[in-house]
Amino acid sequence: MNMVDSQRRNPKGVSSLWKVLAALCVLALASVLAACGGDDSKSSSGGSQEIDELPVSDAGDLGEPVPAIKVIGPSPGYDPAENEAMQLMVDAMKEIGLKVEYQGFPDFTSLADATAANDFGDFAIVSAGYLGNVDRLEPSALLTPTFTCDAVGDSNWSGYCRDEFDQLLADANAELDEGARKELIDEIQDLLADDLPMLVLYHPAVPAVYNSSDVSDVVLSPAAAYFHFQNLVEANPADGAITVGASEAGAPLNPMCNEGSYFQTYEYQGLIYDRLTRIDAEGNPQLWMAESIERDGDTTVVVKLRDGLEFSNGDPVTADDVKFTYDYINEWKVGYYSGPLGHVKSISTEGDDTVIFELKDAYAQIEAELFGRVGILPKSIWENVVEKEGLKHPCDYQKHDFIGSGPYTLDYYDPAQGIRLLRNDGYFEPANAKEIIGRVYSSQQSLFQDLLAGEVDFTDSDPGFTPSQISQAEGNSNLTVEDVETLTVRFMQFNLRDGSPFQDLALRTAVGHMLDSGQIVGGILAGRGTAGAGIIAPANTRWHNEEVEFPAYNPQQAVEVLTEAGYGWDESGRLHFPSDHEPQVFAEAAE
Repeated sequence: MNMVDSQRRNPKGVSSLWKVLAALCVLALASVLAACGGDDSKSSSGGSQEIDELPVSDAGDLGEPVPAIKVIGPSPGYDPAENEAMQLMVDAMKEIGLKVEYQGFPDFTSLADATAANDFGDFAIVSAGYLGNVDRLEPSALLTPTFTCDAVGDSNWSGYCRDEFDQLLADANAELDEGARKELIDEIQDLLADDLPMLVLYHPAVPAVYNSSDVSDVVLSPAAAYFHFQNLVEANPADGAITVGASEAGAPLNPMCNEGSYFQTYEYQGLIYDRLTRIDAEGNPQLWMAESIERDGDTTVVVKLRDGLEFSNGDPVTADDVKFTYDYINEWKVGYYSGPLGHVKSISTEGDDTVIFELKDAYAQIEAELFGRVGILPKSIWENVVEKEGLKHPCDYQKHDFIGSGPYTLDYYDPAQGIRLLRNDGYFEPANAKEIIGRVYSSQQSLFQDLLAGEVDFTDSDPGFTPSQISQAEGNSNLTVEDVETLTVRFMQFNLRDGSPFQDLALRTAVGHMLDSGQIVGGILAGRGTAGAGIIAPANTRWHNEEVEFPAYNPQQAVEVLTEAGYGWDESGRLHFPSDHEPQVFAEAAE
């Protein structure tokens, strides 16, 4: 059977006016419901509620005071909306008697370094997020690095490690029937909602803007707006060039350096180094370099390559190049691919056009997560490069000519300045654009001005345009603006390690009742977004669990949760642990 879904859909936009009106209606309804509220349901809601009064306990009944809570997250300059949302949460946590301090960081690198400092022991909460992209439509792309035991000490910042979760995810990854897999992914989302290692603050709706006077035949993606492979290959620019504006510098273009999905750089890599499958705008894997992909039983996958594939230097692409690429990346343990490659037992070839993958398990998402992620390298260039160049790792190899088999070839790249890619006319499906020009801007304002002037066609991700700028863009006849409900998640992650006060589920639940989604979405985001609904965003309609429930905004309920768990308050309003405190890390296992 053919394993790859070939359907594509072009989502239709909704006018900005109707979206604003809808957001105001939802916000008003949420306020009414919250004012009437007070039940124990776990659905998120907005509204203004106050704590009646913090009950004061007898000193002899109190345990130790809950230590000061250190929260780390983005500075106002790095992410103003998330920073403002976290300031609300800091104030809210103070209302239930916690001492809280917030430290902001100017970029993701410094925040990640601070998170890992002192063996992940120097924070109680970290606020961060994941940008949506087409790879992250596959649920395991977020679930695996964020919550599995193997990722603790790396990308699993909370230290959440539960065997039941790991087993459910392993079962889901091995389930080939999509309906049965959806049930397992739903169960995983329910478990995470019960255990609360993370609270998702919101999912922003990105105002996607493009230069419709210059570029036609574009497809809007819920994962990546307009900046994705399908548009960069199939869109038609009137002047022959697609110009992309970026508000931050890129990463090394060498694919052997990929320790994470640096959105801008990763997309450009995919235009140079072709892949066995491609992920379309809706997140479906499409046959690409592979002419066919077939299963022989559950754990053998046979890939047959298209005829006539060539690298940009004229050398043929063979099955040996494909096998070499996967083996080479695995040998050097390139981080971004380590999870998917962990499912592979061995790779062999038959002739020049057939590659056979023997798997450790059924690995249901191999077409999207492995075949759609890895760019094929020419073995003749990379095989002995470490020895020849005296390198410690292939990532150090920067002198090569970036020979790939993709739809474009590299003309110029400077991570701080930009990139120029030229169409590969020998490609089996030549791109419509003659060149791709990527520009890195020193400020978001300068990027926006060039967009208004028609100098930029797409932006590479959410550039954080203000409501005033969006209004200007909507009034510009050369631009098209659409709000996109994205896969992006902005979250606060609790540290569950020994010694952290948030090792206790009751305290995490109480903080969950202090999350006012209505104020965040209606106020900070001006209605452009949705309330946090878990790490798999509602925009991912294929895999999001619509029934998943989180603690509703209800400050008085937060006090009741803490009281029932044995917490208490002294005369100054400081929260104390129960006198016989033994933290309960996880929710009770389902019967």
